Amino acid sequence: MLSNFKKTVMIVCAAMMAQTALAQDNVATLTGKIKDYTGSTVYLMNAADLMAPPSPVTVNADGSFTLQLPAEQPNSYFFVAEQPKGGFKFFVEKGMKADVQISFQTETVEGEEQTKWIVDYTGDDKACYEYFENPENTFYLGMNNALTPLMGTNPTFKAFREKLREETNKFEETFMKVENPAFQQYMKADTEQKFQSALIWYTELNSQSDPDFIEWMNTLDRTDKMQSGLYAMGYKKYCLPAEGDQEVNYFKALPTILSKERATELADEEIGNIIPSAPANLADIFEAYKQVNPEREVPAEIQQLYDLNIKMIPGQPAVDFDMYTVDGKKVMLSDLKGRAVYIDCWATWCGPCKAETPHMKALYEHYKDDSRLLLVSISMDTNHKAWENMVAKEQLAWPQYIVQDAFDCLLCKTYSITGIPRFMMFDKDGCVVSLDAPRPSNPDIIPFIDAALK
Repeated sequence: MLSNFKKTVMIVCAAMMAQTALAQDNVATLTGKIKDYTGSTVYLMNAADLMAPPSPVTVNADGSFTLQLPAEQPNSYFFVAEQPKGGFKFFVEKGMKADVQISFQTETVEGEEQTKWIVDYTGDDKACYEYFENPENTFYLGMNNALTPLMGTNPTFKAFREKLREETNKFEETFMKVENPAFQQYMKADTEQKFQSALIWYTELNSQSDPDFIEWMNTLDRTDKMQSGLYAMGYKKYCLPAEGDQEVNYFKALPTILSKERATELADEEIGNIIPSAPANLADIFEAYKQVNPEREVPAEIQQLYDLNIKMIPGQPAVDFDMYTVDGKKVMLSDLKGRAVYIDCWATWCGPCKAETPHMKALYEHYKDDSRLLLVSISMDTNHKAWENMVAKEQLAWPQYIVQDAFDCLLCKTYSITGIPRFMMFDKDGCVVSLDAPRPSNPDIIPFIDAALK
């Protein structure tokens, strides 16, 4: 017979082994190797919380790595790298084990070399990986189908919601074809969350509030980070007083509708979006922003951004920058003095930018004989040939320039351009009219330009 001591040891060991096995069952493992690894920064992003900072991935000198991820609940992650830039999305569940072998293929597209990721995925949940790899399997493509027919129709919230649900149901049919219950469970929950978030897009379709929308807005949990953000967006659109500046009113309202912590976070986001446009009343807006949390010191990066852009409100001299012709000739903004300049910042890869092209053509036709105005397009492309080809194909007749170093160029750094399209206007003396001018598709664009030419 075993002694009591031996029995105790065996019981403890068995319990430890069971806990270890249970822990392993709750972990997903992804191993892999990056061929010809150069020491590039590699990191992981949780698809369920894209606002969270990315986690660095430890990669060995030979390019191999091992990831062990919590998988008590199904989830998905983005595996991304900086050089060459790219990545892939993968699914995890309890006990999942998979391997990826990553290599790169260089292709020449329109005269410029581009590097493409080649991922050989083996192991568990390969069908889920392949689902993510198909660009057609994207929730927001269906949402675009829902929104496009409703643009300009001022739909009721009920009609909008029904159309959105219809497209969401179609999307659900695509992932239900993947025969994996955990994946289906994850995708259903993720899709429903996206659907609920997408309901806020109603604010882009109708300038007038709808009682049904307000009722939905009031169901949002203002203690939840995502839902409180949606609530603030709806409140800003429909619930602020009509009198006074809306941005000032928004900052005044934030502490009254949300916790101080959340109001401060949203205020930081909002002022970061406002400052680069340098509106005429930027000082008043900034003061209202500071009052959201008056006990706190303004973050240094926001203060620095403000200090730069307060010098570029309407009427202030523009800060000069360089741009280049197809032939490589350097042109400065200051070289264009003598005429008002309306600038279109764009790129060939930017869909919303290209959607403005027909409207830019119409604007050019309207003003081409007006010697007071010069229309200018400035490309952020890194693919010089693609830019040249599109300029020729679209027969863009107004001055076309390109910057060097894309978003790292002087223009983008000076005017805080982090996204496009972006439109700006300067007067004939080289002073700022607007750093966030109306788009060519805006029905107010001609009255805006005409007012600036007076």
